[in-house]
Amino acid sequence: GMAYLKLKLKKEADECFHRALVEGGPLSWVAHHWSMLKDDMGVRPAAIELNRRATNFDNDNRAAKAYAELLRAPFRRFGHPFPGPAALEEEKVRNDFDKQKNTIVSGKIKSIDDNGNYRIDIGYSDAILPVDEQIENEYYRVGDNIKAYVVNIQVHKNNNAIILSRTNPEFVKKLFETEIPEIYDGTIKILKIVREPGVRTKVEIESTDPKLDPVAACIGIKGTRIDSIRRELHGEQIDLVVHDEDPEKMIVRALGLENVKRVILERNRAASVIVDDEDKVMAIGKGGKNVKLAAKLTGMKIDIYTMDEFEEKMAKERRTISHITELDGVTPKIAEILRHAGYTSVQDIYAASIEELCNLEGVGEKTAQRLKEAAKDF
Repeated sequence: GMAYLKLKLKKEADECFHRALVEGGPLSWVAHHWSMLKDDMGVRPAAIELNRRATNFDNDNRAAKAYAELLRAPFRRFGHPFPGPAALEEEKVRNDFDKQKNTIVSGKIKSIDDNGNYRIDIGYSDAILPVDEQIENEYYRVGDNIKAYVVNIQVHKNNNAIILSRTNPEFVKKLFETEIPEIYDGTIKILKIVREPGVRTKVEIESTDPKLDPVAACIGIKGTRIDSIRRELHGEQIDLVVHDEDPEKMIVRALGLENVKRVILERNRAASVIVDDEDKVMAIGKGGKNVKLAAKLTGMKIDIYTMDEFEEKMAKERRTISHITELDGVTPKIAEILRHAGYTSVQDIYAASIEELCNLEGVGEKTAQRLKEAAKDF
């Protein structure tokens, strides 16, 4: 039965290889390797490994072709499910890919389709940079060189798609590893990256060596290191944030501000940050991006106030939780009238107009004015 067939197959394959060995040329190279691998690994793994070696053996792939011819004859005859060239090619692409996954590759743009996806020749294969992995305000043309991060591969029958990204935060991380030896060797750790692609990125770093200033290392002499990262990202702003265990300090660092008046930590991972009037615009950042990224980096909800705004916020909260009976000059009778009309907190009075209050039965102009004054000074 099957066992006999297998044996006959093995014998016949061996004979083929033996003949090849005697004849010399690329075939003999293949045969020689086959005889060693087969005993170590078994037939199928040996064939895959051999295909890999044969492909690397010489550029015009004579060995790989020879090998395919050699294997086909005996294996075909017995209908043995031996991996054909397509399956082996797929395996090879997958191996190449596994080596490249989560790395940066570069290549030339071959074509751009109607949806704006780039097809890029990265050497061992074509890759796709889909439109939603492209940075919004970057423009490339066919023939341009481009770098991107390998995020994914989809292996289909005769069509492998390697998916690239330029928007992924890992792309920035890999650029840092490439440009900064201390990050590559782990002396400086990247703890977290938050990114608004094409606009701004915040990178949280920490040095494992107390003598090493992580910011200086990342910036490089005269800014050379950080500049070459920014150049690759077409000028995207990169903020280096040194990690701090103290949440208040960490918030200030994440915002990248020199002088902050106060940080007030609130409930539910929220914080109010009080800054000088002239620093407010910078703290919030263009389009609110700075405070948004700082919030993402720290995992906190961050609100920025000037001193006046914060005091007004506190006063409003105080008025909102204070009952009208706490207002100066509110007699039980007036309190009853107000409550009946739906005014319950000091804030309600603060927000009402004198006119509104005068319209209430039993409240005159004078009383209305007095209530408003009291609410304002509350």
